[in-house]
Amino acid sequence: MIAHKSYDYAEGVIKREIAAPKYVIKQCEEFLKICDGKSEKYFLDEEKLQQIDKVLKMLVMPRGLKAGCSIYECSCGYQWLFYTAILCVVHRKNPDSRRYETAILEIARKNFKSVTCFRTTITLRR
Repeated sequence: MIAHKSYDYAEGVIKREIAAPKYVIKQCEEFLKICDGKSEKYFLDEEKLQQIDKVLKMLVMPRGLKAGCSIYECSCGYQWLFYTAILCVVHRKNPDSRRYETAILEIARKNFKSVTCFRTTITLRR
């Protein structure tokens, strides 16, 4: 078990404290299994997770209600799951290879998608 916002979000979804559709629930179950070291194929690279945290603490919201705050502070649960699952879950046999090479974020308009995708792209290129 890790102490991180992504883990807390996934746990909240599984415990039904956070409303989510069935496929998000399944993804959260799989994510927790990986984080707890119960997956034979994948593991969570905690060093990469720390790097993501550091980068997001340096980036600042340019405008809006939280202008001037770090993106680390402004990110919400589903965003943390998205960042962590995509960028930090790797193959056990080849830790240089991420589980996901492509990700699709499908949520309604005006829900912070552009910023989420932009941050994920910036982090991938570093």
